[in-house]
Amino acid sequence: MRGEVEYFLDEPNFIPSQNIPFQNLVRTPALKNLLIPLGAKIKPGPTTGFVPRADSLRWEIGLDRFFFYRPLNPSNSFVWVSALVGDWNVTETFTGKDFRYFGQLKATDTGLRTGANINAIHGISDVGKLHTVSTDFVDKKPVEWFIQSTMQTDYLHGKLEPRLTIVVNPRGTYVIPMSVEYRYTDNLLFDLRYTILWGGFFGTGFFRDRDQILARMTLLLN
Repeated sequence: MRGEVEYFLDEPNFIPSQNIPFQNLVRTPALKNLLIPLGAKIKPGPTTGFVPRADSLRWEIGLDRFFFYRPLNPSNSFVWVSALVGDWNVTETFTGKDFRYFGQLKATDTGLRTGANINAIHGISDVGKLHTVSTDFVDKKPVEWFIQSTMQTDYLHGKLEPRLTIVVNPRGTYVIPMSVEYRYTDNLLFDLRYTILWGGFFGTGFFRDRDQILARMTLLLN
């Protein structure tokens, strides 16, 4: 059994209306001086954004063990490593600020949302209405966590090493990396990996249609 707790103070974070305030963009002198003569109505205000900060408490609770299961491997033990990993945005909990997931836009049937109220802009005169739409961005919950578990064993006197990992986020994303490594000699290794990704459009789910396969040969010359 193992555990770890860490507190991160004043980390850079993401609130759409502060990091990328489109409403401030049109107030910059270069754009404002160009748009107003064309009929745009632009109210005075700040011209830049800023990076919000947040405190976070992160933790990990793990369980590691060795065990034998003779029907699958009569010679060697299995190694099982599991952990629950969490992240608590303390600032959001106690201030009510709405943090989002690092600039990632939500998915639509045709692509991604825009992050701005472009449907309200019908002409130059409406440019002053432009603003950031925070709900177009993937939400980051005050408490995020996931479970990961890995199991591996050895065959052929340690030459063949299969491994299976599962990562599950309760918001509905899943990752299953599978690999097998064959040590032909101490200097020549072959590695084959396949990773399955699926689930909601969040975290690892951003790559839900991007399963990965890798084949590698390693030659050590030293």
